[in-house]
Amino acid sequence: MRRLQVIFVLIWAVTALWVALQEAGTLPQGFLPATPVAAYVQQLLCIATAVGGSFLACRLFVVRRVRAELSAPDAGSAAAALRKWSGVRLALNALAILPSAFLYYAAGFSQPSLYCLLIALTASLLCWPRGTAS
Repeated sequence: MRRLQVIFVLIWAVTALWVALQEAGTLPQGFLPATPVAAYVQQLLCIATAVGGSFLACRLFVVRRVRAELSAPDAGSAAAALRKWSGVRLALNALAILPSAFLYYAAGFSQPSLYCLLIALTASLLCWPRGTAS
């Protein structure tokens, strides 16, 4: 579980580094086209990944198949299942956070992307990896 906690912190650190480099003007900003269709696709992508990914990450341990694996009678297989599904949960969190952070700056400070980023970051706090299934 310690490794998963480090990965969780790394996801936040990569996001913070990306934001810091963008705010410092080190990386290019606003390079995606500013057409209405492009803006629609970017906003749809942000909403789908942030809201959908956050929801799936938060509710992953309630899915019937996952719950069955986590409540296995053998403690070794239950611990292995917890590590596996916690890793999937972290991947869903990264999928929720990183596209919104990227598109906020790439689309020229798109407000929906910023809100999706904040939603995904807040929801990720509910998915801190720990030793027992929640």
